[in-house]
Amino acid sequence: MWESFPKLIDSFQLRAKSYFRGDFISIYKKILSKTKLPIIINDYWEIAIELKAYGFHVGKEDFASLSDSDKNKIKQAQMIKGTSSHSLEDLQNLDPEIWTYTGLGPIFQTGTKKSSYSPLGTGIIREALEKFKIPIVPIGGINSVNFWSVAYIRECKPASISLFSDEILFPILAKEYEKKLFLTENF
Repeated sequence: MWESFPKLIDSFQLRAKSYFRGDFISIYKKILSKTKLPIIINDYWEIAIELKAYGFHVGKEDFASLSDSDKNKIKQAQMIKGTSSHSLEDLQNLDPEIWTYTGLGPIFQTGTKKSSYSPLGTGIIREALEKFKIPIVPIGGINSVNFWSVAYIRECKPASISLFSDEILFPILAKEYEKKLFLTENF
């Protein structure tokens, strides 16, 4: 379904934290055989490097707890490397030599991931884009009601678990997104 909307979905993140290594690799390979979209592996950065995945995502707190040796392996990896940010201060402290992008959020209240962070709102996205050069991926609580308040910020593409997994609602929203994107690109 996602392959049909490349202007909205150009890759996706495989997030399966509760799986052991062997099971995770099996899931990754099964999904890889069924899609042409690049896959970013969440948390399992060593597996991502080993399998030559498109990229990996390591949370800010997880990265901070790694050994210097592991941090250096991440820095040396030649692939997409993402992390998470929860404030402008987090963005300021990101090393641009390591990270390709950051997931900034939660933008809205979310029910899919337990978090101690308060919702940031959409204003922080524009402020972050003005102050920092790293690509921003808005995350957290993005749904059919608030999607457009994030999607109209043209310099970034939002990520969503529940909305983008909705087999009925997502195609409708994606077609509308591409239509609105086409209209604004022609001006």
